[in-house]
Amino acid sequence: MQRENKRSKLLLSVVFIVFLTGLDQMAKLLAIHFLKGGERILLIEGILELEYFENVGAAFNSFAGQGMMLILITVPVITVLAGKLLQVLDIKRYAGISFCICLIIAGAAGNLIDRVVRGYVVDFICFRLIDFPKFNFADMCVVVGAGLTGLLLLLYYGEADVDFLLSFQGK
Repeated sequence: MQRENKRSKLLLSVVFIVFLTGLDQMAKLLAIHFLKGGERILLIEGILELEYFENVGAAFNSFAGQGMMLILITVPVITVLAGKLLQVLDIKRYAGISFCICLIIAGAAGNLIDRVVRGYVVDFICFRLIDFPKFNFADMCVVVGAGLTGLLLLLYYGEADVDFLLSFQGK
């Protein structure tokens, strides 16, 4: 029974990751179709706009031109996160971390697909209120997943939980 429960949670996690990755790729295709070579689209005056940008680096266009290195880093990161997801998936106490890991994997996968297929990441969301660099849905998944993980580690989990979650050892 427990094995079936873990299997169903794994299936649900994979479906969630694929769904989020699909949303990211659909949003990027729409950005390519409607924004590439065109004018930016104002959503909220002085706050939020859509504008096409080809990011050949990572966050804030760091590591520009290092696409292969970013691919070679992303694949093992996704692999380690998937391993940790498998480790915590059937532990009820770690449901929040499982959710966060799924968000991070989906975001990393979405940008990995761009790097492999296009040679760059499609960014298109502009948060103008603080002149923030352009980003995309995958970036939001990674940031929200990492941010929630940080909050959970700081505010919810005890020292033993944190040691376990940040280690490669089983429970």
